[in-house]
Amino acid sequence: MVTIIASLAILAMTALAGAGLVWYKSQLAQQAAAQEAPPEVSEAVAIASPEKLTYRPLVSVVGTVVAPEWIALKAEVSGKVAAVHMKSGDVVEKDQLLLELDTSVEMPSLHSTQAKKRMAESNAKRLRQAFAGQAVTESELEQTESELAYAIAETERLEALINRKKLRSPFNARVGLIHLSLGQYLTEGIEITTLQGINDYTFIDFSIPQMAAHQVEIGQTAGVLVQNQQMQGTVIAKDARSDKATRNLQFRVRIDNPPKSISPNDSVKVNLEYGSQTAAMSIPVESLRRSPTGTQVFVAVRDPKGVLRATMRSIETGQTVGNKIVVLQGLEENDLVVARGSFKLREGIAIRDIGTSTSDEKTTDSTSGNTDAGSESAS
Repeated sequence: MVTIIASLAILAMTALAGAGLVWYKSQLAQQAAAQEAPPEVSEAVAIASPEKLTYRPLVSVVGTVVAPEWIALKAEVSGKVAAVHMKSGDVVEKDQLLLELDTSVEMPSLHSTQAKKRMAESNAKRLRQAFAGQAVTESELEQTESELAYAIAETERLEALINRKKLRSPFNARVGLIHLSLGQYLTEGIEITTLQGINDYTFIDFSIPQMAAHQVEIGQTAGVLVQNQQMQGTVIAKDARSDKATRNLQFRVRIDNPPKSISPNDSVKVNLEYGSQTAAMSIPVESLRRSPTGTQVFVAVRDPKGVLRATMRSIETGQTVGNKIVVLQGLEENDLVVARGSFKLREGIAIRDIGTSTSDEKTTDSTSGNTDAGSESAS
């Protein structure tokens, strides 16, 4: 009996303790409900409105360095190498003798024809005097004149053949790599080396889409980036027709006093403006967020309670001018764009504008006040 009473007492105490715990938790819940919710934490960002600017469309392509003068030096006739007057990398002058082939067969024939020519000249001179005195007939004089013409022609033929075995530089040039040995037999048309002209200018060839090509004018300036050095060139020519496969049109730019370190077939970057001045909106480059789905920016929008919140907006961009990028679609003039700090935002998060730093303001003022200069530097 005592055991039963003790058990009932324990159960009563346990129930009483549970009821007290429930009452305590309900009191805490009521107190928590009565308290105000903690304020929402907002992210600090810099907000700016799109700015207007004027610029010219710009196309950037890869160009190829082309030597103004260049040839592949080849053997015009077959023959054995008799003398080599050049080395790889030599700088040679115009008409300088570079290579001689063996002429031991042609020289005796030339000497023979030269002797016949002198004899024919002497006979012709004598018969002209005799014909003046009517000592010989006209047919005899004509025969002598024919013999002289034949001797002259044969002499000139052999001299030309010998000269074809003496290769000379057609212009001031730098010799490419050569692999020749005395006595080596060269067949007709075999390439010996290359000659790159030495000039105080060079050409850059490049192709651009036909949409831009029709607005490029001969004589206009183009920017050329040569080994991290910005240079100015002049458009001097364009191809007569577009490429059949790409529909691009090829242009040629001339650069004066190019760096000596560049060589033909090197790649360079060409920036070329085209068309007329275009008005557009721009935003800071650092405000862009790029993803596999495209280009976006965060726009500041006030909710019904007046709180600024970040909303992602997809946009279409154009070229970069200074530290600004042109916006083609997706923004209005009165939109507020998160210009700095967008990397830490997500959709719908509360934000607060801490303004633009002094350095940013200076950059913005400089860019907006010198749009044309920025466009030139980009090109």
